[in-house]
Amino acid sequence: MLWAHGTLVDIWPQSRAGEERWTQGVVWSLPEGNSFGGARFRLRITALCEQAGEAPCDHWQREQTPRLALVSVYQPLALQPGQHWQFLLHLKTPHGSANPGGFAYDSWMLHQGIRITASVRAASQSRLLADAGGRPWFTRLRYYFSALMDRADGGLWLQAPLLKALTLGDKSGISDTQWALFTALGLNHLMVISGLHIGLVAGVSYRCALYLAKAVPGLCLRWGAPRCAVVLSALAAALYSGLAGFSLPALRALIMTLVCLGAIGLQRQCSGRNVLVLSLVLILASDPLAPQSAGFWLSFLAVAILITQGGRQSATGAYRWLQAVCLQALLCIGMLPVMGFFFQQSSLFAPVVNLAAIPWIGLLVVPLALLGMLLLPFWFSAGFWLLNFSDWMLQAFMDALQWGDTQFSLVMIDVPQSFLLMGAVSLAALACLLVRRPLLRLACVAVVGLLLMLPRSGARPTGSLQLTVLDVGQGLAVIIDTGSQRILYDSGPRFSDSFDAGGDVVLPALRKLGLGPPDVVLISHADLDHAGGLPALEQAFPEALFLGPETGLFSAGLRSAECAGQQWSSNGAQFSVLHPYPDGPAYQSS
Repeated sequence: MLWAHGTLVDIWPQSRAGEERWTQGVVWSLPEGNSFGGARFRLRITALCEQAGEAPCDHWQREQTPRLALVSVYQPLALQPGQHWQFLLHLKTPHGSANPGGFAYDSWMLHQGIRITASVRAASQSRLLADAGGRPWFTRLRYYFSALMDRADGGLWLQAPLLKALTLGDKSGISDTQWALFTALGLNHLMVISGLHIGLVAGVSYRCALYLAKAVPGLCLRWGAPRCAVVLSALAAALYSGLAGFSLPALRALIMTLVCLGAIGLQRQCSGRNVLVLSLVLILASDPLAPQSAGFWLSFLAVAILITQGGRQSATGAYRWLQAVCLQALLCIGMLPVMGFFFQQSSLFAPVVNLAAIPWIGLLVVPLALLGMLLLPFWFSAGFWLLNFSDWMLQAFMDALQWGDTQFSLVMIDVPQSFLLMGAVSLAALACLLVRRPLLRLACVAVVGLLLMLPRSGARPTGSLQLTVLDVGQGLAVIIDTGSQRILYDSGPRFSDSFDAGGDVVLPALRKLGLGPPDVVLISHADLDHAGGLPALEQAFPEALFLGPETGLFSAGLRSAECAGQQWSSNGAQFSVLHPYPDGPAYQSS
């Protein structure tokens, strides 16, 4: 309770939301460019002006405990991590939309330590101050390496954003199309720095350090090769976590890695279960909000499955590959309940794709890319060619994924959201992990498949419907379910090039509510706050009927019609388009 009070008391109060104050602070993260030519970044506030307003500040109030603010600026500014700036900020309380299945933005900000959201006013009056104490050293190191990689790239690398994601944890350059492909194949955890990468880097570093230590007899006699390897491996894991910005998944993986390395260094016989439990205790002690994130449950569940199931792998040759496929399938099935709870869906192709992708990315691309990046300050040409080769390997990997996307239907499995069906899927998945006999395990897999194929939307009484108004801010998006038909009225706004209500609010809400694709999509008018999410809906539901004031609103090839005068009934509910009139002007709001 004391920890919670100390955390919540720092949040900018709602009663003071909208104040404009001159603020001084240190840029605490890598600036991420936005569609307006500006950037979004984290600012560690060191001082606030005592009086509100645009007038020059005469009296500054120093922050006893500097707070972290998420700041957006809509004009170009030469921002670098560690710089001390003075801005006129429009201060707000951290707030996010609340929708079924949607991203909990306010919870994410609380978990990230963000206590204020703000936007820069009068950006031309912002000024860079003299250096101050307290520097984000690892963030500055990330910025330095990012600039070196940009210099080496020169626009030649085809997969430069993925290289930065794998070496620096900077995923801002990955496109929506790539994310959709990674999601469909269950590769999200593999294409940015995650616990898997930190574990692989620690393992590779341990093996390399072990061979190097054995080559120095005096070192082995004094300290022992395993202990030397443990120290170097721990440093490599800590450095890689720092390059990832010490993100929460990276910190969780670092703690688990250090616990394992500590057991090796102390020459303790520790079972995998004991290591897992100790890591869990340490993570909860350092971050009590960790269970709010899906990554916490997925990472620990994946490790638990590997510990309990991986120890049984004893075959050699071709049977070993078969067992590896089975292990990946067990991971997919075992994590279905968690994936269903947080994301309402899971990837069908993840077991097979991960079997090839993990060694290709984790054991080949990541070590070469990291080595190339670390060589850039000392031996630029060698670092360039290693990164160039890593880019070629990533391009070959992406070509293979895109070929698979064109040859196969990379669909996602929708996980049922009803309490009973979700419980049944969880029990069947647990049975798959517990039973040992192959026939019983296959039977459990068949039960899971049957449960996933059951119809999701139950019948409604005649004349009744469920109407859900989604929280999209300025704009509108309404889901209407009659039991036999689903209607979507408006698609919500488009906030940026990478976020719109159609793909990020409406689609998750439909899955969370257990509804199928909409039969009718009705768009009232073409304003961005009502039709901004339309492209995502057109791509997701090409079979739906699209209605609007004019058919020019919609992409070619879709089933569309003008909505004027339309009337229909569904399960006893009557629907009529009141406006525009059938004989009215060609373009009006509906």
